[in-house]
Amino acid sequence: MTVSNNETPWYERGACKDKSEYFFTEHLPLRESRKLDTIAKSICASCSVSGECLQYAIDNNEEYGIWGGIKAKDLKKMSISIKRMDENVKH
Repeated sequence: MTVSNNETPWYERGACKDKSEYFFTEHLPLRESRKLDTIAKSICASCSVSGECLQYAIDNNEEYGIWGGIKAKDLKKMSISIKRMDENVKH
């Protein structure tokens, strides 16, 4: 990623900076994970760089965490669905 000297990278401007405990909860019991996921998604909802964050996760095939307000596992499911729709359109 190229960044000019006077521009701060998107991940340094994110509302989630220094709050990773809310965004990577896969290792926790389900009840606790869901509670923290809700907090993470609310943080994303007010973030000015959620679009860049989401695009980063898509481009890098992130498998864990919440990116731009969406769980990585859900991004993967969405990606598979979109690929299937593309294949159906082409046939």
